[in-house]
Amino acid sequence: WLARAAKGGDAEAQHTLGLLWQDGRGVAMNRSKAERCFRMAANAGHPDAQVVMAQVQLGLDAETEGGEPGEEYVGLGRKASEADPEAAAQWLEQAAAQGSIDAWHNLGVMYAAGVGLEASQGMAVRCWREAASLGHPYAQFCLGMRYLEGHKVVQSDR
Repeated sequence: WLARAAKGGDAEAQHTLGLLWQDGRGVAMNRSKAERCFRMAANAGHPDAQVVMAQVQLGLDAETEGGEPGEEYVGLGRKASEADPEAAAQWLEQAAAQGSIDAWHNLGVMYAAGVGLEASQGMAVRCWREAASLGHPYAQFCLGMRYLEGHKVVQSDR
């Protein structure tokens, strides 16, 4: 039923099926099928799938098995040379616009590091503030550290 719903365009089913293929739960692990499902769900506007696609583009889902000797593989079996931080930022911006706290947090990290986006500590703080207000614990930590250190915010020990 899940596969039928996914084929019918149900973004939640596509995302869930992607998770099953990615982790090999109930099916044989197949990273290319997982990415295809995540991409369909992301293109349909599913915010969690958009975050997954950003992670794929950044290579945060490291996978080294099954690759060519001497090549580094990242996110769902992609070659490291195929990483695309700008595409990751676009996926995260779409997910953040829908209120994804993980997207807001990850955008903060990307702005702080200047990865895929122009480095901006002010934008990093803005993104972390949004994620923190929605309850993201690591964004709260990152924002707290900015206040402690006085980076782009008025320093405060409160």
